[in-house]
Amino acid sequence: MKLPAVISGRLPAGALAYALFVSVISSIILSAIILGVYYHQIEYLDGRNGNRSLVNLSSAVNLSLAMEDLPYHVQQRFQLFENGDDSVSITRQPWGLWDVLKVQSETGRWQHQKHYLRGYQRDEKGESSLFLVDEGRPMSVSGKAKISGVAYLPKAGVRSAYVGRIGYMNDQLLYGKRRESTEEMPVLNKKRLKTLEDFARGNVRSLYPGVLQAADEDTIAFPFEYDQVLFRKAWNWELSDSLSGRIWLHARNKIRVKARAKLENVILTAPIVEIDSGFSGSLQVVATDTILIGKNVRLEYPSFLGLINKKPPATIFMETGVEVNGVILMTGNERLFRQRILAIPDGATVNGQIYCQGMAEVQGTINGHLTARKFLINTFSGVYENYVFNTQLDAAALHPEFVGGDLWFYRNRKEVMQWLD
Repeated sequence: MKLPAVISGRLPAGALAYALFVSVISSIILSAIILGVYYHQIEYLDGRNGNRSLVNLSSAVNLSLAMEDLPYHVQQRFQLFENGDDSVSITRQPWGLWDVLKVQSETGRWQHQKHYLRGYQRDEKGESSLFLVDEGRPMSVSGKAKISGVAYLPKAGVRSAYVGRIGYMNDQLLYGKRRESTEEMPVLNKKRLKTLEDFARGNVRSLYPGVLQAADEDTIAFPFEYDQVLFRKAWNWELSDSLSGRIWLHARNKIRVKARAKLENVILTAPIVEIDSGFSGSLQVVATDTILIGKNVRLEYPSFLGLINKKPPATIFMETGVEVNGVILMTGNERLFRQRILAIPDGATVNGQIYCQGMAEVQGTINGHLTARKFLINTFSGVYENYVFNTQLDAAALHPEFVGGDLWFYRNRKEVMQWLD
């Protein structure tokens, strides 16, 4: 019987090296796959945190619109969820008639922030066309005057009348509902008025304590993200450059804005502010004596013209072709209202809200609302008080998304007026 051959237990050396090589390569590939999955997971979680931070920023904006007013310049932090990983902060700063809100969100390593101007919705009276103080006599309409929408008028009502030889040319005295006004002007928000008075005086230390930026002659843009204010003071200013952002110019005497100047969101404060014909831009003006606006000036939304007058006389005068998009305020000592004149001539247009604690000499177009102490018409044939001549008032013509200030006739409902980033 033949025995089977013995199988040798030896393997070639090359086979062992080959197996070792395959093992090492397999380990490297497997480690790379595991590492890739790990970093992909990290990147995915980080990206998700970034997206969540953006969502949280929207929540911070909504929170800043819903909550009561915060103190100026005090950062308030809030945790959105119980785990403490998602936090937002809100900071409020004054900027003329409105406030600048800074909102921030932090999620992991991600941070996002936005700045915006915050305004207020109009209330029922603010959505009317006219509020005229009741002095016990009717309002007279003449010429092409047309009042459309709800009007708050004296108990004596409205009547047609002649200015010189020109009578009333429309079919109805009022194209809307009439409601009774009061014997007093609407009370202004004292806190906001105090802020505007500080702006008028150039009281920068009161409004921006500890965050004042030194003046730089070459600065033409100062973004709101800096959280400071660039404040510059002089006896007179003549502006012809491009200026944008959180820039506040104050003059002890007069500011003149030339037609070629480019201004965006800046604040100008002085006793006298004059804007040359042909200028176009957005700004806030707070004066104490006179505001003069030349022909064909266009003030973009949201602009503000404020005249806070302690020692009359005082004037806001605009020429034909002017268009103002925003809010106009004229106020001061109530007993001396006759020495303050707001003049809006035929061919000028205001889209927004007007508060006139003075004599409203209006013959132009107001798309929005006018609160007036008394009307005035001054012609060659005589001076007429509480006469509305050629004026076009129409609340419905104002854009439905218009947002105003919190001085008078406003709801406690805030809105984003303008993103500043």
